[in-house]
Amino acid sequence: MVDRAKVSETIQVGLESTPGTAVAAPTNLRSVSVMLKMPGSADLFRPDGHKFNVLAEDNAEWTAFDLNGKPTYTEICYLLAPMFGNPAPASSGVAVKTRTYEMLDTTILTPITLTIEKGSSVRAERITYGLLTDFALSVTRANGLTLTGAGIGQLYQDGITKTVSPVDVPLVPMMGKHFDVFVDSSSASLGTTKMLRAFKVEPSLAGVYGPIWPINSALTSFGAHVDLAPTTAVRLTLEADAAGSAYLTQFRAGTTIFLRVKATGAVIDTAIPYSFTWDSALLVKSVSPDEDESGVVTMTYETELTKDSTWGRALQIGVVNDVPTVA
Repeated sequence: MVDRAKVSETIQVGLESTPGTAVAAPTNLRSVSVMLKMPGSADLFRPDGHKFNVLAEDNAEWTAFDLNGKPTYTEICYLLAPMFGNPAPASSGVAVKTRTYEMLDTTILTPITLTIEKGSSVRAERITYGLLTDFALSVTRANGLTLTGAGIGQLYQDGITKTVSPVDVPLVPMMGKHFDVFVDSSSASLGTTKMLRAFKVEPSLAGVYGPIWPINSALTSFGAHVDLAPTTAVRLTLEADAAGSAYLTQFRAGTTIFLRVKATGAVIDTAIPYSFTWDSALLVKSVSPDEDESGVVTMTYETELTKDSTWGRALQIGVVNDVPTVA
């Protein structure tokens, strides 16, 4: 008997053509760990006059998963696709690919669902209809970066044979020293005013999708997904100097601020570098003054996304890398 060693279990993904229909999973994911879970439980029934349950009904079964890892310029496309979709890249030079991801205010998203395989040659499991419902980054210079997320999928399938000969996406890590933070008062000036004393920025999206459960015996799990009103947040910690305290005005007036969080990596070719850009229009929800960040007095702004009518959006994410195809 060969025991199932966690150290040898890998994650492979494939992009589905039809949500819930399994495809080969030819791509290794190496920048994040994925933990599969089975939410919910059987509905048990104990009749009067008996001490113990006599019936168990498994009515609504699905799978959930958590992500935890480090953001990279290359693999992040595989994490954005099951939330935002898989946009066709614009090409520059020999190898540069630019992809733009958006979540518009009144437009239904078109995510690409994943087949996710986890395990080894000893034993493996699989889920289909993998959707990312939550996505979050934490960016600091002193303590580095983290990427977290959560998602849903249909039935957990055990004892599968993993797709053979998966390929690795070359990993190009984002680092704290690559990032800059800009805060401006209009969409036209996005990316103009650099915050020289930004200590932490934490953008997050949660509850983007939910499963639906029609009464239909042909369905073994949820029937489809629906867009929800997500919980959005950007937590921004700045030194409490003149620049960092300036956004009390927007908080008191209820006006919009425009945030750009940008990472710039090494040059790919034709002088174009790897990059990741998170642009967002924000309303300030709360302010926490007189905090301490490594001995520096700081202010933390809690913000949420808002659609800006001039800009026409609330959020836009840009990725520039040399990944020709996300598949």
